[in-house]
This record gives sequence, structure tokens and C-alpha cells, in this order.
Amino acid sequence: MKNFKNPLALLLVFTILFVSCDNKKQKELARQKNYEIGILQSKLMDYQSYRNLLDSELINQQAKLTDHSRSKFQLESKLADYENRVMAYLMDHKMAVACIVGGLGGATVSFDTTNEFSREVKNVAGAVTAISAIYAILNYSEVSEVADVLVQADSHVKNIKKEIGKVDALIKNTKYALGDKERKLIALKKNMVATRTRIEQLNI
Repeated sequence: MKNFKNPLALLLVFTILFVSCDNKKQKELARQKNYEIGILQSKLMDYQSYRNLLDSELINQQAKLTDHSRSKFQLESKLADYENRVMAYLMDHKMAVACIVGGLGGATVSFDTTNEFSREVKNVAGAVTAISAIYAILNYSEVSEVADVLVQADSHVKNIKKEIGKVDALIKNTKYALGDKERKLIALKKNMVATRTRIEQLNI
């Protein structure tokens, strides 16, 4: 009991108790820090896995966009080439075209104003329409053939344009998906940087 009445002894006891409590506190803080670092490292691994997935999806979307763009270019080239060949054919049969425009081909031959080549047909007919009546009588088979070509050409061009429309829709959807993946990747990178920074702060 005499020892505890000694101020130095009391100071020593309190110092030991303080140091003991402080050590426990430090150990608890270290344990909590290590626990948080473990959680953050696990989260970082998940982020990295997700980033790998996004990178792969981005590559796939970019490849799809390239394929769709190539398909569109090929279809547009095909359309332009076909239209040029039809126009060359019409120029070779100006009189028959004039007959069709003038409604002089008979009951079985008529001019459809919604035809994809309606404007071109009218331009080709031009000034020769005035003398087309006689030509229609003398060259009915040619007039009929040209009319058939126009119908087929109209159908073919409409089909190609429909295909181009489908590819345009695919390109639009792919661009949207690509943009969505890029936005997600940007947000993910920010989260990864923030997580790494927090880990570095805890390791100090």
C-alpha cells in the first residue's frame, strides 16, 4: 500500500496503463486500416475484371461498326453502279422512254410516277415526246421491254435502299452501344483512380 502512496509509483502505474490502452487503440486502428485496404483491393480487382469486359465489348462494337460501315459502302456503290447502268439503258432507248411517258405504249404499258427513275425518265424523254406516237406503233416490243426494265429497276433499287436503311439502323444502334460502353469505361477509370488513391493514403 505504501508504494501506491508514492507519487512516482502512481505515475508509473498510470503510464503503464496509458501505454497499454494506446497500444490496444493502435492495434485496433491498424486492424481497421488493413480491413479497409483489403476491401478496397478486392473492389479494385472487381473493377479490373469489369474493365477487361468493357474493353472486350468495345473492341467487338468497334468491329461491328466497321463491318456495318463497310456493308453500307458496298450497298451504296452497288446502287450507284446499278443506277448508272439503268440510265445508260434508258439513254439507248430514248424514243421508247418518250412513248412510255406519253402514255403511248398501249394498255399493257403505263408509266408509274412513283418509280425510282421517274425523274430520270422524264428528262430522257425530253423533246422527243412529240414524235413518239408513231414510234410507239412501229416499235411496240421495244417500248414494252423498256417498261418491264423500268418496273424491275424500280423494284431492285427499292430493295437496295431498304437494305441500306437496315444497315443505317444497325450503325445507329452500334454507335449508341459503343458510346454507352465508352461512358461506362470513363466512369470506371475514375473509380479505379479514386480507389488506388485511397489505398495509397491508408498505406502511409
